[in-house]
Amino acid sequence: MKTGSKIHLTRAQREETARQLRCIDHISLQLAHMTTPADVNIDALLAAFASLEGNELDTGEAARLSTSTTNAPQAQYLHRCRSAITDILTDKERNPIDEARVVSLHSFLFDNITDTPRPRRTIERLWSSNNRLRPTRIVVNSELRTLIEWMLPGNGAQELHPVTVTGIFIYELLAIHPFNEGKSTIAQLLAMQYLYNHGQKWIAQYAPARILAEKIAAYHHAIKSGMENRYTPQEDISEWIVLWTESVYRAACEASALTAPVLPKVSAAHRSYLNMRQRRILGYIEKNQPVKVGDIAAYLHKESINTIKKDLLLLRQEGYISAEGVLKGTVYYRN
Repeated sequence: MKTGSKIHLTRAQREETARQLRCIDHISLQLAHMTTPADVNIDALLAAFASLEGNELDTGEAARLSTSTTNAPQAQYLHRCRSAITDILTDKERNPIDEARVVSLHSFLFDNITDTPRPRRTIERLWSSNNRLRPTRIVVNSELRTLIEWMLPGNGAQELHPVTVTGIFIYELLAIHPFNEGKSTIAQLLAMQYLYNHGQKWIAQYAPARILAEKIAAYHHAIKSGMENRYTPQEDISEWIVLWTESVYRAACEASALTAPVLPKVSAAHRSYLNMRQRRILGYIEKNQPVKVGDIAAYLHKESINTIKKDLLLLRQEGYISAEGVLKGTVYYRN
């Protein structure tokens, strides 16, 4: 499958996405031990999936419905989504994403859901006007097979960063349109599985779909922008790749922040423990990681390099930041 011809990043975009991917890799190493998914992450994911499908569902209601024992179609669907998320984030779905996995996931989410009247609030696109679940069938055509085969080991996808692979996969699955409903949800579930199985364990704490749901207008615009020239040499998914990479990066930073040491609350008499300059450096690193000493010096243009280096040493010793590289190539990350 030809993917490079669809991505045309500017130099600035390439540099920024490369920075974000380096940071994601650093966080994935830091949080490689993540094995238990956070319930709040699962609840927020269910709400995010609804938003990406064009529906409204808050986190609390998603949690209540997905854990209820009612046979209402919406509750059954959300319960199955919750089960699928849990299986992925507890390492129960370790097999490659092949045709059988795509078909079985679709069948698991949609087949044999009881046709009973819907509750007051619903995921509208999954229910027709007569309150019954719409029938939907997956179509495994040559395009979908080509995409799935590309994702398998040894067929090209492994040459790219997992974040880029999942970005391409999500776009292509939505563009191929192999089934009527739930495309965004299934695309996100399979992307999560790929990321988790390729070392991004941190998504158990904060999954990228939660960030995308906050940028719903940008999400739809980016996907639509690529599809406008579908099947032509002008097809360009750069806007989507930039948005997806940024969303994964932000989610990784959120996951990292959840496990980062808390800044100590000190009295005015002991304020020097972490002074305002050191706190500014810490905040700058968290927002722009990875950064070099020169980046911080440009940010704190009135401070000397030696002062900044001393602050960085203190922050490393206290466990707030970590460093990779040597000499001028050293970069700093927020722990």
